[in-house]
Amino acid sequence: MAATEFRRSRSSVLGSKETDKAAARALFDDTDYLADVLESYATNSIPGLVFPDVSVPTGVAQYTQVSAEDMKVEGVGVRSEHSEYPMVRFTPGDLKKAHTSDIGGKFRVSDEAIDAGDTSLIDDGLTLLGTSINDTLNTMMAEALAQVTDEKNGGLSIAANSFHGVVLDGANPTPAEKRPWASLIAAQGLLRKHGLAARADVLLLDWDSADALTVLYDQNDLEKQWGLTIYGCDKLPEGTGYLLDTRNFGKLVTKDGLQVETWRDPSIRATWCQSYIEPVITIQRPRNVVRLVGLGMQG
Repeated sequence: MAATEFRRSRSSVLGSKETDKAAARALFDDTDYLADVLESYATNSIPGLVFPDVSVPTGVAQYTQVSAEDMKVEGVGVRSEHSEYPMVRFTPGDLKKAHTSDIGGKFRVSDEAIDAGDTSLIDDGLTLLGTSINDTLNTMMAEALAQVTDEKNGGLSIAANSFHGVVLDGANPTPAEKRPWASLIAAQGLLRKHGLAARADVLLLDWDSADALTVLYDQNDLEKQWGLTIYGCDKLPEGTGYLLDTRNFGKLVTKDGLQVETWRDPSIRATWCQSYIEPVITIQRPRNVVRLVGLGMQG
């Protein structure tokens, strides 16, 4: 699964860690390098990993949200000799609009630190800023999935088996119907019945449940056996997971991607680095995801 690319062009990455004034100043002057570093945090967010990125300079995303019921086809039938095939008709959902948000932050480094060649402060600032962007994108993803799987919105959810306290062998192994795979089969069944040609390819879990699953199985082998890519996300409620088909499921829409700008502030003798991104998550096929609850319950 290809990672999202938030920016359309890159310059060579400045890799030097020389602790001198020139290197510290060069870091602030090379905004492409700063953007590369911060983009890696956005790209490794959950929406960055699973969704294609679409840029809309207007900041308004237009999309159609459909379910299996919307795409029922009428008109397919048997053709008689010398007659035409019937015309196919379907009724997709209405066009929706979503406006991008505006998230970002900034940090500053004093002239004294730059003169001392202390690049660690710049590294720390980039780490904090990048982590905040990553966290915000993950929160947006968690909110979007919670909304489309809410029963009030016609969403799909199941009470799943706990991923904790499962015993695979020994004198008293956990029965097959009480193991994690049984819950995923049930969720797959919901996707087949209510989704739009859905075939799950991603399992998203809160980190505690993801860790519990890793204790039970070798994750690389598990992903091959189950045909799923497994991600952990600390923005999901405890004991919550999502099984979804990411094909045409949604998009991460941004207005001109991730942006970085720097400037020196002579009034405080410091240099600022500011980064922002204007994103929105759109969900085209809300019935192609099932929420799993109860994963954290102890047996």
